[in-house]
Amino acid sequence: MKDLIASIVSVADELDRMGLKEYADVMDDIMIKMAKKKEKSKKKEKWIPKKMDEGSFTEYCGGKPSAECAHKALKSKDPSIRGKGSFYLNVAKKQKKKKK
Repeated sequence: MKDLIASIVSVADELDRMGLKEYADVMDDIMIKMAKKKEKSKKKEKWIPKKMDEGSFTEYCGGKPSAECAHKALKSKDPSIRGKGSFYLNVAKKQKKKKK
């Protein structure tokens, strides 16, 4: 990337010396856009999950979540409950694999 920027700068300088100021300005614009893209890629923020209602799935299951309750939740009309049921089953699968 640094080599590319250096070559663009040298080409822009050469065009400026030749009296082709418009083309040198275009090269400068390209260099500025590349620098901005590089800054944006560095500034990407980490993904932070949304805060959920803690214990809402446990409450839905009547105090004790289980696989049966999770399967029941998958048939629910409420999309948040379906998601929580799916999440419960995925976590249960991973925990089962860890035990082996």
